[in-house]
Amino acid sequence: MRQRSLPVGLLALLLSAGCAGDGNMSNPSNSSNPSNASNPKNRTPSCLPPGYRPRPRGGEGATPAPEIRGEELDAKLAVVEGEVITRRRLVREIGARTPGQTEAAYERALGRRLREKAKVILFAREAERVGVNLSPQKLEEVVEEELARQVREAEKTIGRSVTREEYLAEQNLTYTEFRDRVREELLYQAYVVKLMRGFGEQARPQVDFEVTPAEVRRIYWSHPGAFDEKPGIRFAAFQITVERFLVGDTGFLEAEEKALAAAEALAERFRRGGDPEALAREAGLGEGEWQASKDFAEPEPLARLFGDETAAWFFDPARRPRDARVVPEAVGPVVLGIVDRRAPKRIPYEEAYPKVENLIRLVRQRMLVEQRLVEILSTKRVVQPEALADELLYESRRALEEMRKDPVVASARFR
Repeated sequence: MRQRSLPVGLLALLLSAGCAGDGNMSNPSNSSNPSNASNPKNRTPSCLPPGYRPRPRGGEGATPAPEIRGEELDAKLAVVEGEVITRRRLVREIGARTPGQTEAAYERALGRRLREKAKVILFAREAERVGVNLSPQKLEEVVEEELARQVREAEKTIGRSVTREEYLAEQNLTYTEFRDRVREELLYQAYVVKLMRGFGEQARPQVDFEVTPAEVRRIYWSHPGAFDEKPGIRFAAFQITVERFLVGDTGFLEAEEKALAAAEALAERFRRGGDPEALAREAGLGEGEWQASKDFAEPEPLARLFGDETAAWFFDPARRPRDARVVPEAVGPVVLGIVDRRAPKRIPYEEAYPKVENLIRLVRQRMLVEQRLVEILSTKRVVQPEALADELLYESRRALEEMRKDPVVASARFR
């Protein structure tokens, strides 16, 4: 996640509070300070951190602070099969925090991505050990197809044409990094196929993946309502940062009040029927400062994205399209609004048939994958730190147990 600096006004307030009463304090970290040179033994420790330089407030002649770069700012989170996974790498893969997403929810998303990444690497290396090979030509074909598909999706989202180079730059990826990611995913998928079909020359399928009409009929009619369409909403979220109002001599508290007033005004325009994209444009919000869902989102994914409290507000029966609320956040208020609502819907047997059939296959595949992951983690020490290996092992065992207990999933017999 991008590190956010304290707003200028708040930083100045904290520093002035820490130095109150002694305007001549020296900074012992600065050897060029005359008071340090003349009084090396009895100098008063400075309240300023070593190397501190005041940040310019903007305006004529202000010079922007140089961007801090360097590997020391990244954090190594894990080493899986000798491959290092850093925090920056995960942030680049899942993107920055979205408007309305709390820091805690974002950290949970990073944790989920770390565990997913570790699983992919583990299975990709297992695939290589059992002789799975990807021809360079085939790999390049798949990479090109996948990149073209993602570019098309991006064009649909932003409503204009996008070049491959522009898309990769926006994702903070080089073409080589994108290709390596696709290669790992392909190896992972190939290993899962190997698991299902069995290993060796006289391999036999590990699991029976054939789904009969009788199984589909039994599961559907034994669990009424399980395959019905869940309630959903399309939403919009706008981030109004306090920092954008910290101009000239404006203090932090005044900037905070202005940000809140701007958020309330935007929420009111949304309630009156304003188009999310037009509202974002009017408010001067750039990419990454607002979002509007194209598809209907269901309660569970929204809870993972925004947290339980916000998800409960979205799905409160009293909520109606065009309802909006302003939520305080550390960097500034967020406006959340409901664009549209979808009522739950009964799905008849004929329409649900492919959904049930797919569920059965996915359950059998998931059980096979989780069982194999438990075997790997129980017999090899290829994941560091050990806490991550323990998390993965615990999650796999819990997933297997939950599948065995779930009445619908357990009906998809694992043969």
